[in-house]
Amino acid sequence: MRSKIIYSILVILVLTLFILIILNKSENYLQSDFKTINISKVLSNDIDKTVFQRATKPIKFYFPKDHGSHPEYQTEWWYFTGNLRDTDNNRFGYQLTFFRRALGSKTSNDNSAWRSNEVYFAHFAITDVKNEKYYSFEKWSRAVPKLAGSDSGNLGVWIDDWRVTAYLDKGYLLESNSENKSISLILKQAKKEVLNGNKGLSQKSMEPGNASYYYSITRLNTTGKIIIDGREYVVEGLSWFDHEWSTSVLAPNQTGWDWFSIQLGDNTDIMIYVLRLKDGSVDPFSSGTFVDNLGNAEHLSSSDFYVNIKDYWKSPKTNIKYPSKWNITIPKHSLTLDVEPVLNNQEFSHSFTYWEGAVRVSGGNISGEGYVELTGY
Repeated sequence: MRSKIIYSILVILVLTLFILIILNKSENYLQSDFKTINISKVLSNDIDKTVFQRATKPIKFYFPKDHGSHPEYQTEWWYFTGNLRDTDNNRFGYQLTFFRRALGSKTSNDNSAWRSNEVYFAHFAITDVKNEKYYSFEKWSRAVPKLAGSDSGNLGVWIDDWRVTAYLDKGYLLESNSENKSISLILKQAKKEVLNGNKGLSQKSMEPGNASYYYSITRLNTTGKIIIDGREYVVEGLSWFDHEWSTSVLAPNQTGWDWFSIQLGDNTDIMIYVLRLKDGSVDPFSSGTFVDNLGNAEHLSSSDFYVNIKDYWKSPKTNIKYPSKWNITIPKHSLTLDVEPVLNNQEFSHSFTYWEGAVRVSGGNISGEGYVELTGY
């Protein structure tokens, strides 16, 4: 028993050390009220530009190779969200996200596989709509054998038993389990990859290099099971996959973003992100992508859409006030959409605090589902 306690303490100390390293030992990254990591600070310009490559111009994408990791860039994430139902029409949302963050370059003496210059962390959440419950979890690990890592030639990323792996032809297996909440899902690609921004270069501010390489698979047919406290639900529905890598993204005057992924009943899909400035205005580098029913993508500039906040919700846990209802207009596609959460309390509050949740979408004769992410509030 004593050895187990000592081992647990050592694990906590190691993870704490790595968290401090990733934050450059600076409390500027911490939100004062709850001592959580400020994501906009992590993605800002505080980097060693001589060590990592930056996203400065469009590149040629190669799939499935580019589903894998890009360690020459400092930060990378693989983002899965989805809306699922069982045969009794119980509705669920889920999020499974993996982040890779390099701490610095390796030296010539770093010959041991256990001496890592990378940290991985992951976020897992389930929204149980019928029972109005939201469950969220996180994991941290250094990148070492058996603990955490990612493949470089195809989609494969993991921390312990949380993992995403390539499965058969253009399919992916998602598995995650924590505190008697788990998902085991098979995702089959229903549309081709679409490149966001300028041929996959997603510019986030004026400075060259404040950008990411960003693509999406906007529609994946999903089957599998969700288990909540011993009860198993056989589910199916749609998922969305985002993959980005970069070295710096946000500018100092940017405070966060509102991100929308929308899957409509006519087989069209929409991604929009609104970058917010510290003075409360919207950054003109906000943009989006419209994907038609055949999978063809069209870039949306900030002047092509309007996002109006219609309501707010205040978290009882953090006292943060988030937008909670929106009206989105895309005039060139004659779209006016109302977007609202299936459940207000979908706040992810661990090392990072942000709102990420399943939403319902309606507008005229069309309806749909999606996910919304709100950071920097």
